[in-house]
Amino acid sequence: MTILTLGAGELTAEINAANGGVIQSIRCGGKEMLAQMPWKQESPIATDVEAEWLKSWAGGWQLLVPNAGSASLIAKPHQGFHGNASVQGWKLVSHTDTACIIEWQEADLKVTREIHVESQKVSARTTLTNLGQIKLPYIATEHCILGETSLAFPATLSSANGVMVEELGYDGGKMGSAKQSLNESGLASIDGTATAKLYSCSNVDENGFQFETTSHKINLTWDVESLPYMWLWLELNSTLDAPWNGRVQAIGLEPSNADHGLGLDECLNKQTAQYIPAGQTVEWWITLNIYEKGASNV
Repeated sequence: MTILTLGAGELTAEINAANGGVIQSIRCGGKEMLAQMPWKQESPIATDVEAEWLKSWAGGWQLLVPNAGSASLIAKPHQGFHGNASVQGWKLVSHTDTACIIEWQEADLKVTREIHVESQKVSARTTLTNLGQIKLPYIATEHCILGETSLAFPATLSSANGVMVEELGYDGGKMGSAKQSLNESGLASIDGTATAKLYSCSNVDENGFQFETTSHKINLTWDVESLPYMWLWLELNSTLDAPWNGRVQAIGLEPSNADHGLGLDECLNKQTAQYIPAGQTVEWWITLNIYEKGASNV
């Protein structure tokens, strides 16, 4: 297992290149910010079945690409649940004490990810390169899952005026629900009541989303032109099926270029898929700022 630790000031991040290039841990002043799953993980494999994917999922923050959500039967090469890059090994290209570059490639798609750690933030810049002669469809989702210390309740979730929230089915599909503001949806204040919900957020601007508790303020900003939506996932001790067993508290703030979680085939069938032109690249950036209240944060 290849695990690299980056650090600056009170912030450290661990990157596991062997398991989907995941940022498996971010600690602020020694306190874990990302969700850590309580079950024993199996070796990661690309799979069409969510329950099988979960067996190797340890939590953290990984990139879902070129698929996110349900497996794709159309994509070539075949893409399992949440995309093959989320479970396959990445190559560690270079690193310093505070930054690294990792790469993943499958057929004509090459993904390069630069991760940086500064005193108050972890940032990533991702480039998708189409090495082939035909355009490639893709979904990209930053699967950033908060947990542990960062989920002290009560908590507030906020964003700029105009952000709209639409509830999805737990499979990621549209339910025909009306879009509401954060306040109208009741999501502006989270008291920790047991729930398992998934939402699609639209009309996001450059201010991103803020999650705040009595101990921390977390601000997630990203390239909203490339990733215009955000999946908001709440799993608060509600799902009783294995491996959850009612013992997981996690909140996902997941920027995406898709407004649903049904996967790439849904986009292809409805002709809403985005493509990387032959021989071209697409890229985006994302930054997670973490402030510990009462600390100097310098």
